[in-house]
Amino acid sequence: MNQTCLKIAAVLLLACTFSGCGISASDANSSKDTAFSNGFYETDADRHYYLTYDGLLELLDFETMHQALLCTKPNCSHTGDDCIMHRLNDFAPVFRGHSMYYFYDDESEIVLNESGETELKLGTTLYRYDLETGTESKILHLDGCMVAVSRGGLLLDSDTLYFVGNYLSRYYDENGAIIGYGNAGGECHLYAANLTSAEVQDFGALFDINALSEYYPQVPNSGEVVMRGLWDNKIYFDVVFVEETSTSDVVYREYVTYYDLSDCTYHGEPENYKQIDYAAIRYASEDYQVICREGEASVYKKGQKQPFILEDACFNLDSFPSVFDDKLFCGEKVFDLNTKAVKELAALKNDQQPDFPKAVVAKYGDSYIISDLGMQGNFEKIPAEQLLK
Repeated sequence: MNQTCLKIAAVLLLACTFSGCGISASDANSSKDTAFSNGFYETDADRHYYLTYDGLLELLDFETMHQALLCTKPNCSHTGDDCIMHRLNDFAPVFRGHSMYYFYDDESEIVLNESGETELKLGTTLYRYDLETGTESKILHLDGCMVAVSRGGLLLDSDTLYFVGNYLSRYYDENGAIIGYGNAGGECHLYAANLTSAEVQDFGALFDINALSEYYPQVPNSGEVVMRGLWDNKIYFDVVFVEETSTSDVVYREYVTYYDLSDCTYHGEPENYKQIDYAAIRYASEDYQVICREGEASVYKKGQKQPFILEDACFNLDSFPSVFDDKLFCGEKVFDLNTKAVKELAALKNDQQPDFPKAVVAKYGDSYIISDLGMQGNFEKIPAEQLLK
């Protein structure tokens, strides 16, 4: 896993390690027009699918709070090609009905082309897995990029799957021949695949690697794009890269962009690369979107043009906020969007690991689903009146 993925995982991966039975067909989420996986987890109205720190895919059912592995094979080691866990290769798929969709990357290699020049051979395959029958079927193969390697996110909107294709960074010798490559860096393109026709469309680069590299020399070897979901018919992304520093510390920077599906236009690339508005999308749902900066959160609500602006030290590019019923949860606090009143919540404190306060991952009925970010396998369902008291 590259360093960018490790950073994102530390903030976003609500991971747990469990034993138990696998997911049956009745456990899968109901059919819906739009589904989104950020490569680490997917949350719908009734369930939370997530990767464990061991790279296994599990499900949390909000009604029963039952936790289960996806694999149904007794005593499976999850290391063979016949195990869906191994096939997912540390990647959280996107679900619809009793099916899940995911990419499996080809083995990358440096080869000689017909002209005798070196080139980097990349490819990836999109699969559908039927949870009822336990069978896998191939939808399409795409040459020239990889998808699973960077966990750029998967957005399934109607019959179209949007994804980020990673071209990887390349290293050249003095003669311009490719001599190596890395998982981070390189161009990232937005693609769309039709699940019925298997046709693929390339919408082009998601950031200007050359323009950004003029001011941040580490971009060619560190730049990545992470899809954050669909909001107001726009697909939102965080562009993530390493800033050049004079110290040994690795400093990451991020900014927000989006692709407008209404008119097929791309927005958000900085007008002035010397003064980038460092920000990151840290929460997105059907009703709310939260963009964080250092000490500030801009909260967008469906149907309202202007965002709620909240200021607090708990907001930063590593925050894990969530919003339900005009209440924003971040760290150990809850903010009322209408009054901007803030209150500390005892139920979100983590006495054993103070640096990892618990997070609200969902609301189910009159209760909230809480995850202990500092300890695997620890979810709670807490009634609203108890959490908010």
